[in-house]
Amino acid sequence: MCNAFFEINLDNIISNLEEIKKEMQEQSIMAIVKGEAYGHGLIEVAHYIESQVDYFGVGLEYEAIKLREHGITKPILILSPYFDADKVLDFHITPSIDNINDLIELSEKAAEKNEIAKFHLKINTGMNRFGLDPESLDLFISTYLNLKHVSLEGVFSHFAAVYNQDYANKQLNIFNNCIKKLQQNNIDIQFMHMANSKAALDLPQARFNMVRIGNAMYGKISDKKDLHIKKVGRFMGKIIDTRRIKKGKFVGYGIAYKAKRDIRVGIIPIGFYDGFEVGREIKDYSLKDVFISALKSLYRYKNPRSLVYVGNIPLKTIGKANMQFLLVDITDKNEIDVGTLVEIITPSFFIGKDIERKYIKTMEPLTNNEASIVNKEIAISKLDKNTP
Repeated sequence: MCNAFFEINLDNIISNLEEIKKEMQEQSIMAIVKGEAYGHGLIEVAHYIESQVDYFGVGLEYEAIKLREHGITKPILILSPYFDADKVLDFHITPSIDNINDLIELSEKAAEKNEIAKFHLKINTGMNRFGLDPESLDLFISTYLNLKHVSLEGVFSHFAAVYNQDYANKQLNIFNNCIKKLQQNNIDIQFMHMANSKAALDLPQARFNMVRIGNAMYGKISDKKDLHIKKVGRFMGKIIDTRRIKKGKFVGYGIAYKAKRDIRVGIIPIGFYDGFEVGREIKDYSLKDVFISALKSLYRYKNPRSLVYVGNIPLKTIGKANMQFLLVDITDKNEIDVGTLVEIITPSFFIGKDIERKYIKTMEPLTNNEASIVNKEIAISKLDKNTP
């Protein structure tokens, strides 16, 4: 067995999608698989869920091309407005457009190939990263109506802060006004989408007729609904060595930890290179933010959370994390030794590129009427492309 791996339960992704569909029966589902499907494996995840979703969403063009090259046939939207017109046409990919120049170029390339190119219009409603400014919508519409080789399939935007109800409502109002203006110009819109997982669950008015599901699909979401969202991935490592440290000795970089008694430590070949203790950094933009950040730091200092577990047993990490190793205190746990598997809790979806991914499925074998159905978790190192 390898010393570290990321275990992914594909059927739990399906289960999470089913929970979301129960809540959103009138919406089409766009599965977000950007960033290697949030670290879970772009191709493996996409093949397994393709029949369960209506659309795929990726962040960058190369991800969409990779999906096509591996046999994915469902529509794919590039969520960022950066693309090569020839490539999106050749690979039948839907681009996002947020400016007139790209719209005209796409139309010209489509005309050369005697095709009509579908696209989604990205509206900037307040995140101010991508998107057409609402003030430019009239000119965009007049330009679009004079082009014969492009077809507006969808319109979308993105929330900057779902938790800020006032700002979210402001963005929603802007988006609704833009939709209304497009429809007043007799432009048919097949897909309207603004909600990611959090917004889709907490703001029903933001669902429109399509929702973009990422975090909830992968089992990492906090919402106001009591949905049965299941955990999908487990980051596993193996203790490869143990050492005994005398009381008073320092351990690790920066002499940050001093043994208060004789201890026994386990060595795990996982470090920040693999994603351990790598998380999103929230910058402090105001005095209030600084104060809140300080309170959170103080709370974490007083109430340190365990990031390593053997089953349900938490293990204390010792010293600073290394690039490729970490140490855990196993002094009073004689049952834990070399070869023991541990689960690593990571605050984000970042998993090192060299970490092996192992896929499991919960299978229901064929039975007769008198037999009971037994669920099995079957480890599969490589999925058949035709697996349903």
